[in-house]
Amino acid sequence: MTVQRRWAFPDPPSPQAREALTAFPQTLQQLLVNRGIETADAADLFLRPDERLAGNPTDIPGMDAAVHRIRQAMFGSEKIGIYGDFDSDGVTGAALLCEALSNVGLSVTPYIPSRAEGHGMNRAALKTLRDDGCTLVITADCGVGGVNDGVAPPKGMDIIVTDHHLPGDDLPDFAAIVNPMRRDSAYPSPKLAGVGVAFKLAQAIHQELGKELPDGLLELVALGTVADVSPLVDENRYLVTEGLTGMRDSQRPGLRILASIARRPLARITSGDIAFQIAPRLNAAGRLTHANDALNLLSTHDEDEARTLAIHLDELNQRRRELTEEAYKRVRERMTDDDTTAPVIVAGAPDIPAGIVGLVAGRLTEEFYRPSFVYSTYGDGLLRGSARSIEEFDVEGALKQSADLLTRFGGHHRAAGFSALESNLPAFRDRLHELAAKALDGIDLTPTLTIDAEGAPSRLAADLTSHMDKLEPYGEGNRNPVFVARGLRVNSTRRVGDGSHLRLSLAEPQSGMEWNAIAFRLGEKAGEARREIDIAFQFQENDGGPKANRSPALELNVQDFRPSA
Repeated sequence: MTVQRRWAFPDPPSPQAREALTAFPQTLQQLLVNRGIETADAADLFLRPDERLAGNPTDIPGMDAAVHRIRQAMFGSEKIGIYGDFDSDGVTGAALLCEALSNVGLSVTPYIPSRAEGHGMNRAALKTLRDDGCTLVITADCGVGGVNDGVAPPKGMDIIVTDHHLPGDDLPDFAAIVNPMRRDSAYPSPKLAGVGVAFKLAQAIHQELGKELPDGLLELVALGTVADVSPLVDENRYLVTEGLTGMRDSQRPGLRILASIARRPLARITSGDIAFQIAPRLNAAGRLTHANDALNLLSTHDEDEARTLAIHLDELNQRRRELTEEAYKRVRERMTDDDTTAPVIVAGAPDIPAGIVGLVAGRLTEEFYRPSFVYSTYGDGLLRGSARSIEEFDVEGALKQSADLLTRFGGHHRAAGFSALESNLPAFRDRLHELAAKALDGIDLTPTLTIDAEGAPSRLAADLTSHMDKLEPYGEGNRNPVFVARGLRVNSTRRVGDGSHLRLSLAEPQSGMEWNAIAFRLGEKAGEARREIDIAFQFQENDGGPKANRSPALELNVQDFRPSA
């Protein structure tokens, strides 16, 4: 089932914006205005992001206290534990802190929890680090909520938090809490990823000591920031741009080999390659085995070890895909028609791997454009699940309002995790239906596809050819532009892959220019691709090479299509 999407077109630039951006082609003017850029200076900073976007690390609340405590650790020859998380943001943040602190002579020990331990610090892990001699623990991508079972860290251990999640009013009593999202923060780019906050701490320490940062840290920042779907605007845009540049000549054998296995050589790496090829392989370790494999891949300098780990992560990712498809089918088999038409989907199946449940929820939300709560049972009387949502519904807020029925929960507006007694499932389902019905009452839940500009692909490409690379990196907050072209002649269609995708050959009505096109997950609409169609599309590189009367470098990635009027 494919949900029909509404195409939303932008307002044209104002006369003032047109005049300010007159040096750019009209299509680029429209793209800039769509992103809130209406002056020549703002356009220059967007198209050429540089250190002007970088904030002073000491402006982040808690930074001075953190640097002071780390200097104490240096003078006292203390051993430091680096406590990360098992997703790509936490793993890259941990790798970055280990490299940065080792560079100033500190002894560090990384610790990544297993998925069974859950997100955040836990008492047993902190005790393990204390028994190993660590008197200071620095977190990466976790810790604002304190120790997850409410128990203070072991005696003789201090904690420095680096985190980017929105904290509550009451902060834990740690040595330092470095977080640009704190309520007392005036940092100009607060929406750094966890690895971005870790990098700012590394910057602050090296500035304090008058030392140069080690090479390659921004590669880790780019990986974690894109993988965490942090907005690629402001400082994040600069950090990711610099990280991608460094990645193209990376000295990390694990990253080079993993990219090669994914058929995305680093010499031409993009943010999209990270999001859809590299990050899933890194995350597969934390989903199915242990994220230490991803940490070791990024940290090793041994080619043989790197190759072994890269092959392992690639195999895990393939297994992750298979398990996700199996779990998705099992959950769908248990869903009724009422489930698919209700304001919220609450569904599950036994023995779904914990690292897969959220992926299934994401698939259901994408398919039905409804918030989805997917759970699994494991024979111990508890159900554990994940939620994924649409913009119109706050899943974290719904879980807070269901706290009396849950044993544990956490997350944010669009994604969250939870656990509950199996006996509470009927009441929990009823509560979610009640909350969703109230929150979504009167809201048109037709998903919207936001269009950037309209025109023949050949004209749009000509307008953007010299600027295409400057629009990147694409991601949250700066999505890959979507265009509309009308009345394209359908020369041929065929379903590809497992039949869920559609390959098309299309021709422009005026110029006759032919384009190769691919429509992912739109295979079931093959019957609508007749004669002439209107398409919503993105440009992508044409892997098939130039052909007569075809674009030599680009093809069309069709996001949606419909028969022409």
